Amino acid sequence: MSGLEPRFIHNASYRQGLATSLKSGIGAVSPSLAGAVVLLGDMPRLTAATVNALIARFFADHGKNICRTVFGGRPGNPVLWPRA
Repeated sequence: MSGLEPRFIHNASYRQGLATSLKSGIGAVSPSLAGAVVLLGDMPRLTAATVNALIARFFADHGKNICRTVFGGRPGNPVLWPRA
């Protein structure tokens, strides 16, 4: 797909924990974007419909809130973080 090439971000602080990877990735989001969907690499049953529903909810909340999925009453991934 055109325009969807991956961009790899180096996290020099990786030894300080997983949260530093998230911080590095979110910090690299272009200022022109409203937010970023954070996905785990081991989610084989995740569908585009789920991601699209997450994005729709994010924009319904005016892009100001962190939006996350819930399954079986438990919060989980993916999560959509606002750029701010």
